[in-house]
Amino acid sequence: MRILGSALAIAILAGDACSARPALRVGVVFDNNWTLGPIALSADEQGRVKAAAFATLRGAFDGFDVDFAEDASRERLIRLDRHLLRIGATPIGSKVSYVSLDGLNLTLVTVVGCHDIASCDRHPRAELIEALGHGFGATAAHELGHQAGLLFVRDLDCADCWDGASATHRSHFFGGKHWSPGALATMRYVLPSRP
Repeated sequence: MRILGSALAIAILAGDACSARPALRVGVVFDNNWTLGPIALSADEQGRVKAAAFATLRGAFDGFDVDFAEDASRERLIRLDRHLLRIGATPIGSKVSYVSLDGLNLTLVTVVGCHDIASCDRHPRAELIEALGHGFGATAAHELGHQAGLLFVRDLDCADCWDGASATHRSHFFGGKHWSPGALATMRYVLPSRP
């Protein structure tokens, strides 16, 4: 009986050790010339885009042990890209996703009804710079869910879901997004929870 009890205790401890997964480490790479058509973003504006992007990413994965850093050496990456024909993309089977600064900018000015971020009478430029960063973070959160081994994003018809198919809702740039119940169920299975 003692042997059976000890074996059971060892099995339980081994199961707990196996279920403790390390943090998911995601690198975010902003190698870009930071121009939006004729508009160049200042160093301060670039920093504000990055800060808003990281804040949005961390908020999207609150409760999960997902670590984001500006580090190109990590196994999973989100890269700012100038050559996409859409706002974001993740090749099938890849651990690298791409987010288009140009696509974000064009979508943002469409959402707010302005010609560009420099001459918008509806929103100050500083607010639109912040929104651009939130849009990057929202797109990156979505695209991470398409990466190999995760696959918690299904491109739903849900305008304010992180896992929704569209980025044309104000919440994509100004906040108020959430994960769908299906995405959360998969995330709880594939992502480590925060200790």
